[in-house]
Amino acid sequence: MGKQISFFMTANDELSFIEFIKKNNDVIVDKSGNKVNEIGELVSYISGKRLDSTTIGKIFIMKTDSKIFIKKNGFVDDTLSEVIEFSRCEIVNDNELWNGRIWFQTKYYDEKGELIKKPEWLNKQYNEYQKWIKKNLKQSKNSSFYFYIGDEAYKLYKEKKFVMKNAPKVNIEFDT
Repeated sequence: MGKQISFFMTANDELSFIEFIKKNNDVIVDKSGNKVNEIGELVSYISGKRLDSTTIGKIFIMKTDSKIFIKKNGFVDDTLSEVIEFSRCEIVNDNELWNGRIWFQTKYYDEKGELIKKPEWLNKQYNEYQKWIKKNLKQSKNSSFYFYIGDEAYKLYKEKKFVMKNAPKVNIEFDT
């Protein structure tokens, strides 16, 4: 029970999106709920092995006064928390860019089995970010599910330096 939009962005493409987040007076936190000022380079894998364990792959966008819940494992509970997940793209085997997304849980069932709807302001916040992505990134070819691509990622796609992937076997195509 969530909403998402998927994209391909390099770390440079992300900079203008991050600026938009900051302009909205929102903050970014890591998987442990700690505020993050710089998100750095994309996560890279070669033959399934992560190259740098310090890179951040999944972060969350939130208001400074958002309710945030931490699970027993020390990570943000994105089902209960008032956050938007920002999963960054990943570079795999030096020539594949796997999609990222923004996503948020719109409602959930609590421990009593009651359906809990997240606040309307969070839905509006998500819609603002979705609108920015649709306006500033290029849309994939006709599909039942569209993807969007940033300028630098698109340049690398056109130069055939990266194949855009939605899963290990699904290539996403863009007009060139």
